[in-house]
Amino acid sequence: MTNPENPTPTILVNPENETIRTHTVGLDNKIKANFENSYSVFRKMRIEIHKNNHVTTLLLLDGGDAVRINMTADEGDLRGQLDWSEADVSHLPFEVASFDIDLGGPVEVRVLYRAITEEWHLHQYLFPSIGNGSHFWIVTLLEKMASAPSIFYLQSGTPSHAKSLLAGSLSNTSFPTIPCISADAKGTFYSKEEWQKDWFGCSKEESEQQMLKITY
Repeated sequence: MTNPENPTPTILVNPENETIRTHTVGLDNKIKANFENSYSVFRKMRIEIHKNNHVTTLLLLDGGDAVRINMTADEGDLRGQLDWSEADVSHLPFEVASFDIDLGGPVEVRVLYRAITEEWHLHQYLFPSIGNGSHFWIVTLLEKMASAPSIFYLQSGTPSHAKSLLAGSLSNTSFPTIPCISADAKGTFYSKEEWQKDWFGCSKEESEQQMLKITY
């Protein structure tokens, strides 16, 4: 799915010399259980806008730790890769700005992880050939959460408000306006069969056999 005639999606580059334990949904099952089975609770989400205009999400856990959700892509490849990683909120050198979203109740990490991967299939994402598809992905996530208020306690107006912030339409001293290039660019969500064929080049059944070979 590379497109050499168009710029690649902007991605988050890890800080130098920082070791980050990462699980990539469907592609690398290392430490998957850390998130899929995590009873850790978060009541607040932080949306991070990085210097390259890439957007990521932090789940701010009770107790001070955090989990970062990052829809990213390899250079020259438009296929999205959904990374979950343990994050250090005290070391964010690539962060330009952020805003927090308060939830109306506690949510376990495992509940959001399973909704994203098993119910909504948001890891099956193809970036647009131009613009910044991470903005669209984050807003889509918030819309999905807001559609289940009894589970995620997110107000219905939060997605549109977050979209306006990401577009740089609001400006104040705590959240400076950030120049955006095609921030409204929309990526595409695959069906399960399309995603498996694109990544593994085979049918659903053959893909499942290959997934069994992935080491944990």
